[in-house]
Amino acid sequence: MNEDEWLTGTDFTAHARYAAEHLSPRRQRLLAVAFCRAAGALLDHPDLTDALDVIDQYADELAPPAAVARARQECRAVASEVYNAYSAAVDAAAQHLVMRAVVWEVAGNPFREPHFSEELRTDTAMSLACQMYDNREFSAMPILADALQDAGCDNEVLLAHCRNPGEHVRGCWVLDLVLGK
Repeated sequence: MNEDEWLTGTDFTAHARYAAEHLSPRRQRLLAVAFCRAAGALLDHPDLTDALDVIDQYADELAPPAAVARARQECRAVASEVYNAYSAAVDAAAQHLVMRAVVWEVAGNPFREPHFSEELRTDTAMSLACQMYDNREFSAMPILADALQDAGCDNEVLLAHCRNPGEHVRGCWVLDLVLGK
């Protein structure tokens, strides 16, 4: 895959494959969780939510492997239970666009690694990023953009990503930059 295909392609599976080859194991886990959460509106299953929380924690080394094994089993059971209902309810083309957006949220543009200097990690930026990451509540992303800009960030792609009204997730490439993950 090249940068043009990354930016214009609509085959989310190609994006996901490419991203998986270039992401750390932690970010691969967070990407998988983000995929499940993106489909969550259709899957709204409490056991799935609990299992995804465990995998989120494991990505940051906060859950033991045994808990992850149980979470994986639960995810498989939920997937088997709801697959047919999900497949019948979803518009495949629309879902591909949603999932491609999830890949971009975690991977950013792997063809252009952003320059991020230590001076941008101000107390305000770090506090906002930590709060959003820990609570999985990303409404302060535009405020983070302002804090980064106030600190001297002039990366328009990074700032635009923060101000994007779309969904943000744990593993967001900007939050990971700010947090040094």
